[in-house]
Amino acid sequence: MSIEKGKTLIQKRQFKNALLILNKLLMDKPEDLRANFLIGKIYYELNDITKCIIYFKKCNEIQPNNPNILFNMALAFQNMGKIDEAKKNYLKLISINPENVSSYFGLFNLD
Repeated sequence: MSIEKGKTLIQKRQFKNALLILNKLLMDKPEDLRANFLIGKIYYELNDITKCIIYFKKCNEIQPNNPNILFNMALAFQNMGKIDEAKKNYLKLISINPENVSSYFGLFNLD
């Protein structure tokens, strides 16, 4: 079982099988950033935003202030209607990289 197999299954939209593989990987290595991130993405695709955010928060604990994680977390909060949380993430992204247009666009869409 590998992270690459999980990614392939996600691309094929075989989320149940991908979750099985990624959760097995987390049993051996709970701090695996990529596995946690991919599980968060799966739950986003399944519209289970609460679980999605749990995994993205775990990723942010493992690797704080990673722009990719913060952006995806902002999108999830925005999807949930947690505008203040989304705004906080977009502003953090802008402070990290003021040239990141996606963060400005996300912030603009909140208002």
